Amino acid sequence: MTTVPLSTLTGALCDLLTEAYDGPPDPHGTWFIDNEPDSGILGAIRELSAAEASRSVDGSGVPGSTIAAHVEHLRWSLANANGAMRGEAYQFNWSESWNTLEADPARWNKLRKDLRREYLSLRDAVRDAPDLPDEYLLGVMALIPHAAFHLGLLRQMIERVRLAGPAADPGLPEGLSQPALRALTGNGIHRLEQLAAFRETDIQKMHGVGPRAIQLLNQALAARGLSFKP
Repeated sequence: MTTVPLSTLTGALCDLLTEAYDGPPDPHGTWFIDNEPDSGILGAIRELSAAEASRSVDGSGVPGSTIAAHVEHLRWSLANANGAMRGEAYQFNWSESWNTLEADPARWNKLRKDLRREYLSLRDAVRDAPDLPDEYLLGVMALIPHAAFHLGLLRQMIERVRLAGPAADPGLPEGLSQPALRALTGNGIHRLEQLAAFRETDIQKMHGVGPRAIQLLNQALAARGLSFKP
């Protein structure tokens, strides 16, 4: 019976993790994703805005319906594995990984950086491990099809979000028309706190902002204890 050297096994695991998150180490030969460089999870989400990442693809607003939710779910799964390999208790409550639904620009940038950091930490830990106990080996192996599944799902979600047009920033109310949204974001208004620095008459003068948009904005400001500038 042939015994597979540990270095061969960990090398294969690292190559598959790299393919899932960074894209194929060698674009001429891949195992389960496209041959184009940077075609992994990190490349797929790199150019997404916080608004796109926070848009519920089916309009339900439930956990798991946004790209941000899936990115946090992946980050949580990697952090859980990293913690276990450091000797920390494994977390079995996977429902906690779905607590994120939306993210503002700062939170979205941090989430992507944290996902990359956890992936690299796990890859390096597997590569440098002097031994890989059975329970860790099985867990790391499971994370590869898990990442591949979410890569396919993220691609579909990204396509749906972009086909739907510009998405409202998490800080702006739902229901704004696309012309109103373009007018606001085009003037650097992405959150209610920024909107409160403007007079209502200034917003009314923006092309694409009609009476319905003004009503929605006033309601959203009031709900946050804010108002237009006097």
